[in-house]
Amino acid sequence: MKATTPKGELLNDVVELVLRDEARHVTFGINYLEEHLKSLSEAEREERARFAYEACVVARERSPAAGRATDAPPARGQPRSAGRVPA
Repeated sequence: MKATTPKGELLNDVVELVLRDEARHVTFGINYLEEHLKSLSEAEREERARFAYEACVVARERSPAAGRATDAPPARGQPRSAGRVPA
C-alpha cells in the first residue's frame, strides 16, 4: 500500500528507483559471474563456493532475525527440525 502524503509518495518513488537500480546490478553480476565461473578450475569454483557459503552464514548470524524460528524448509536429507533455528 502506497503512502498518500507527498513525502510518502516521494519516498516510495525513490525506493522503487533504488530497487530497480539494484536489480540491474544483480543481473549484471549474475551474467558476468556465469561466464567467469566457466573459466575457473574445479578447485577454484569449490573455493568460491565455500567463501559464498561462509559469507551467507556470517550474514545470517548478523541478521536481526537470527535466533528466531524460520519457515525455511530443511535441506535435502535433513530432518524436519533442521530447517528451524532454536529460539
